[in-house]
Amino acid sequence: MELNDLLTTTAQRIDAEGTRSEAAALEILAAAVRDTAPGAAAALVDWDGTEIARQRAFGIVHGLLLHALNAHGRELLLLRLDPLAAAHILVRAA
Repeated sequence: MELNDLLTTTAQRIDAEGTRSEAAALEILAAAVRDTAPGAAAALVDWDGTEIARQRAFGIVHGLLLHALNAHGRELLLLRLDPLAAAHILVRAA
């Protein structure tokens, strides 16, 4: 699984179930962009804020991660988000 696929699946779950359903993933994504997009990172995990604000922040973070991270950075983030993908990446690298 690629990072784009995982982010798309996450977006679909957010659309169907809300951002709280993906709280753990959103915390990881917020940490990944905290230095480059602190406002979006904060809004993404502001559980006292509105749902629409978190959804908008997810859109910003999603795009930023796909365009700002190099291939190695995307793989590292994928490893944190999806342990099964981590196993696939490690096997592929061997």
